[in-house]
Amino acid sequence: MTKQFLWLIILMGLQNLTHAQKVFLKGFVYDKVTNTPLIGAYVSLDNRETETDRFGQYHFNSIASGKHTVTATYVGYILQRKTITVQNGREVNLNLFLDDKPDEMNSLTVFGKLDASSEEASRSTEKNSLNITNIISAKAIERSPDINAANVLQRMSGVTLKKNSSPDESYTIIRGMEPRYNNTLIDGIQIASPDEKSRSVSLSIIPSDLLERITVDKTLMPDMEGDAIGGTVNLCMKNAPDSFSIQANAAIGYEQMFLNRKFTYFPTNDIQSKSPLQRNPPGYTAKPEDFSRSNLDFRNKQALPNGILGFTFSNRYLKKKLGVILSDNIQNLYYGEKSMFAAVSPENQFISNKLRQIEVSNNLGSTHQLNNGLIAHLDYRLNDNNKFNLDNFYLYTYLSRARLSTDTTLVGTGRTGPGTGQVFLNDQSLTQKQFIENLKLSATHLINSHLLIDWAGVLSESGKHSPDRATLTNDFLINPDFSRTPTYFNSIERIWQKNNDHDYTGLINVSYRKKIGQNASMELKTGGMYRAKSRYNYQDLYTLRPPTTNSNGGATSGKPVFTDIYHTDWSVFNSAGSGTYDPQ
Repeated sequence: MTKQFLWLIILMGLQNLTHAQKVFLKGFVYDKVTNTPLIGAYVSLDNRETETDRFGQYHFNSIASGKHTVTATYVGYILQRKTITVQNGREVNLNLFLDDKPDEMNSLTVFGKLDASSEEASRSTEKNSLNITNIISAKAIERSPDINAANVLQRMSGVTLKKNSSPDESYTIIRGMEPRYNNTLIDGIQIASPDEKSRSVSLSIIPSDLLERITVDKTLMPDMEGDAIGGTVNLCMKNAPDSFSIQANAAIGYEQMFLNRKFTYFPTNDIQSKSPLQRNPPGYTAKPEDFSRSNLDFRNKQALPNGILGFTFSNRYLKKKLGVILSDNIQNLYYGEKSMFAAVSPENQFISNKLRQIEVSNNLGSTHQLNNGLIAHLDYRLNDNNKFNLDNFYLYTYLSRARLSTDTTLVGTGRTGPGTGQVFLNDQSLTQKQFIENLKLSATHLINSHLLIDWAGVLSESGKHSPDRATLTNDFLINPDFSRTPTYFNSIERIWQKNNDHDYTGLINVSYRKKIGQNASMELKTGGMYRAKSRYNYQDLYTLRPPTTNSNGGATSGKPVFTDIYHTDWSVFNSAGSGTYDPQ
């Protein structure tokens, strides 16, 4: 019992000794003139450092006995150093007063940058631009229900859209200038056009989810391509951020039009990719059996819902030097069309300019469109003065459209009043595939504080293939007593169309900037661009008409009654086709 009590006394003594050796140093750091506590001042004790808190206080724990050096520093103040002697068991309080040193910091420069996809960055760019520019940011696009670039541009002032062959609007009209006077860029470089008749690019096939912003320049600058007197649409794709990011989005909807009617479609399995002229040796004479029938067999079904799926991955590697972004967007869309077209002509061009209607066409269309857009971006920062970028944009779209048109003739051809006369039925099937690809290697080099060089090499390719666009034309007559004749087979038009466009572009710009005085600067800029372009269009057209002879070899009389496409006979009017190779 005595030994246990002795050990207890020894342990209590050791505990008191240990507690006595734990010495604390604390105090405040003040401005010597105003006695204001300095928040965030650095205080060091030998090799240990700390900062003052929001009250200007600091403290150090567990200080050994002996002499120590205490140092206090703060921006704009003179460093202060003091030596203290610490004794066992005694707490040390040391307040430090720093003298102001205004000549230590002549200037303070704060660097920052706006997120290029933000509204603030867009408004700042518009404000500081030297030409008339309007910008729609990615944040604004995210808040809108728009699924493609054409829908987004409808919200911009001074820009209207012209419809293409589908009911969606796609071609830009800037400041009233037709699409042929405008051009479309991706990240500042003109892209090849998949259109067979013009250089226009259908913006309805470009998913808005891939865009960082859309810039519309309504006036040209010397460093811009000079072939767009109307304006320029610049589609800026997503760029790699400074941190890791994964984004995914999905949407589903339904076309309101198909709540009241069915979706019209046609089988596509029998469509020939090449025309008879392309499939056979030169001089081949096309025969009736060379043309499929099922793609003119129009059927009805319930349309499927529209679906959109997007995914974006971005990150930086190699100590933030290498940036990577991959983004993909898939759109599976079903939409309908209901429109009317009226044709007019002068009532009597010799005595009056008054117009009269001569024909009315009512159109009913159903379209299935599949879009897949992919962007890949790499940027490498060699150092603060040299940066390299590799960008690839690829877009593929598939379209299948059935359009049923009823054309009523209002002048002649048996018309005696409203509801009478000849009526033409024009039923068309179309399948179409098109793509756009843009590969760009670019770099910027800051030679010194005044001289900047940037260059780019671009390969741009696009194409469109529309195999066997078929249009079936039938007609019937509504008599004065409103009785109707049978439907007669009139003709069938079959068109194979394919075009391709290649652009090879290289450019370089040299900029020299120098400050003049306190509030002004001067910039001199020069550069050059080289572009090699190749483009071709191919079209082969065949017209199928009722046969002029019957199965017995005798002449036929009149047009045959149309029952269905599988029981219709025809002859090839232009059996050699009209295949032409049209380089431009």
